[in-house]
Amino acid sequence: GYMVSDHLLELATLSTFTTYAVGIFEPIQMTAANIAEFISLQASIERVMDLMDKTPQIQDAPEVIEKYGDAFHPKRENWEPIRGEIEFRDVTFRYPDGGGNVLEHFSLHIPQGSTVAIVGETGAGKSTLVNLACRFFEPTEGQILIDGVDTATLGLEDARRALCIIPQDPVLFCASVRFNIDPFNEYSDEAIWGVLEQVQLKEAITKLGGLDSPLEEGGENLSVGNRQLICVIRALLRKPKILLMDEATSSLDNGTDAMLQEVIRREFSQCTCLTIAHRLNTVMDADRICVMEKGEVKEYDSPRNLWEKEGLFHAMVVATNDRKLMEAL
Repeated sequence: GYMVSDHLLELATLSTFTTYAVGIFEPIQMTAANIAEFISLQASIERVMDLMDKTPQIQDAPEVIEKYGDAFHPKRENWEPIRGEIEFRDVTFRYPDGGGNVLEHFSLHIPQGSTVAIVGETGAGKSTLVNLACRFFEPTEGQILIDGVDTATLGLEDARRALCIIPQDPVLFCASVRFNIDPFNEYSDEAIWGVLEQVQLKEAITKLGGLDSPLEEGGENLSVGNRQLICVIRALLRKPKILLMDEATSSLDNGTDAMLQEVIRREFSQCTCLTIAHRLNTVMDADRICVMEKGEVKEYDSPRNLWEKEGLFHAMVVATNDRKLMEAL
């Protein structure tokens, strides 16, 4: 610029020089950016390959696969009819990453078609029961039986087809509402809309744009409560023999929770239900309540009987200071 002002360089020459300089540096910058992307891509590929090379911790034995098949080649003709009886028989469990036992010689029998509520302080092992029932982990010692058969001798696909879990943290995908409710296209639009109306979610989905409207990652364009209802809708459509609910209504307001409890009681009356809840008013209709403490069963009886025994459950109810709840018992 000084050279142009001193008439030592023409403006056209300066413009040409600048154009050439930019033309040289732009490819260099693009090359540097591409190299950075390749480095990042390499790290991502390594993570993906590590995941694909991992051996699942829970696998069927060869003789079980021979009889029941696997996820890619299921032998449905050999699958046993499942009624829904669950039994934890002298189960001791610790997580693979070490630490102490989460469950210690735990035994619990859940009759077919009954509802059992698991209550207890945080860390008592309540969610671990759901993980074991779904066979996400194998017990360190003892057995878990469905209809009197050890789950280790049932095929994973055979056992899990009868299960449905409503987790505390909803699992939603970056896909359409329809895919999140019915990923395998098993149900008609009429059936899906009917269940949406049952749980009072029809209006919210309609405002969103219908069943083909996209959900953001993790369902961010839905409220927390509505995300939880999507998981409930999956179970209502599937009508499983065994329903596992891990704090399933923790994100719902009291009115929606009461409505949903009524729907669950009506639609899953013939289903074996294992439910975990901190809000005691949601488990008062259970056939049995299991009070857990440090991985052990401390009390197991009907809500009224436990209240009259004035033990741990009685103390938990009194601690809520809920007069209506105490009067109902």
